[in-house]
Amino acid sequence: MTSQPPQTYLRWIGGKQRLAPRLRHFVPRDYLSRTYHEPFLGAASLFLALRPRLAHLSDLNDTLIQSFTFVRARPDLVARYITQHAARDSKAYYYEIRDQYNRATCFSYAQAARFIYLNRTCYNGVFRVNREGYFNPDPALADSRAA
Repeated sequence: MTSQPPQTYLRWIGGKQRLAPRLRHFVPRDYLSRTYHEPFLGAASLFLALRPRLAHLSDLNDTLIQSFTFVRARPDLVARYITQHAARDSKAYYYEIRDQYNRATCFSYAQAARFIYLNRTCYNGVFRVNREGYFNPDPALADSRAA
């Protein structure tokens, strides 16, 4: 019996989660003996579905890559932070975490959890930043979240 592949924890525009089963048919049969290269990682759906032994994962979004790096290093710690966020989830808490995220001066396990929390709770899971680099979903859309 084979185990189910892990699911992505992110919502990402252009994600391949629903397409992964069909895309597998286009992957070379010997991919497990090769190094898998993913230049547009996004939510990592295809990577997680394939579970290659060796992989080089990349994306232009450095925050995305850093979040995966921190989750890989200490999934238990990031999960603990996310559980705390989920327990306090509300409209006001969302904005509080967004402000903390935008004020952070370095990436950390707590920042990785903030990134994931914001991704999972912002409107449509759209990660976007303004010209200053601040996480900035359209406030009118974010206000449509249930309080």
